[in-house]
Amino acid sequence: MIRTIQTVGIIGFFVCLTIMYLTPYGVRGIRSFDPTFQMPDMKFHYSVEQLTLAFEKIGSNGRDIYQKYLVLDCAFVFCFGILMLTITNYLFTGLPRNILIVVCVLRGVFDLLENCFLILVLKNYPDTNKQFLTLCSFFTTIKFIMLYIWIASIILQIMLLVFLKMQSK
Repeated sequence: MIRTIQTVGIIGFFVCLTIMYLTPYGVRGIRSFDPTFQMPDMKFHYSVEQLTLAFEKIGSNGRDIYQKYLVLDCAFVFCFGILMLTITNYLFTGLPRNILIVVCVLRGVFDLLENCFLILVLKNYPDTNKQFLTLCSFFTTIKFIMLYIWIASIILQIMLLVFLKMQSK
């Protein structure tokens, strides 16, 4: 059962990425309305003004596509979470694994909060709640901090495993 969940998560990860970045239902579709558009959820931090300007530049149709993109991104969050947990479970044991599981879950929670708040903002645009926009940026920043902690841990663990393997020869 676990192997099936891991397989579905990993395949889902690549399917979601493909749809989000290589079809008109994602970034390409949004950029057809503003070629300079950068996904706010892929920046470490953004201001209320940056987000408002970006939403204005992509227009109503671009905002509709972005809203649908964010719904798909919710599926991506789960698939990416499964991938992260699979890698964590493979490389770590004991307390370090448990800590990184919490980091993976927190990254996913903040990513989902970010998506939900952005969807709410887009649904009500142009009547935007500036506090929601500020929260979106906060959630994005925390999401990236969790991701960076996880990536750094993976890199350090791989380096440690390689070092230990070299020492045993």
